[in-house]
Amino acid sequence: MKKILVSVLVFALPILSAAQESLTDRLTVFIDCSNTWCDMTFIRSEITVVNFSLDRVAADMHVLLTSISVGGGGEQYQLIFYGQKKFAKNLDTLRLTMSPVSTEFERRDMLIKYIKLGLAPAVAKTRAISEVSINMKSEKGGDESNKSVIDKWNYWVYR
Repeated sequence: MKKILVSVLVFALPILSAAQESLTDRLTVFIDCSNTWCDMTFIRSEITVVNFSLDRVAADMHVLLTSISVGGGGEQYQLIFYGQKKFAKNLDTLRLTMSPVSTEFERRDMLIKYIKLGLAPAVAKTRAISEVSINMKSEKGGDESNKSVIDKWNYWVYR
């Protein structure tokens, strides 16, 4: 019985340590949006390449979200990315302004986009980079600068 137990432990320990190692290879992130609105369930479901922490001190990256009202009824969000531990040199700030007519869905998507952009440099320094895909296509559907302009008035000038 002891031989079976020892053999199981000998074979199981490398598997368990590999699983533990893969968890430590991911960036640990603490998102602090206590001063503003954010949908943490949506953030956790959309950003799956990092581990989320409930302890600010235990995280590799502390993301602080704040917002202020701007003229016309919109809101300006500020995302501050504080690197901690081996990412202590990473410090970045991103800002985005939302129009007053933007929906909760649009706000949520823009916040996710900016959180991903801010976390990208730190994720690139982990083994989880192999799980990341980057799409650099314009959301507007094409390159506006390459389209030729057709002037139906043939550049006439009126005085």
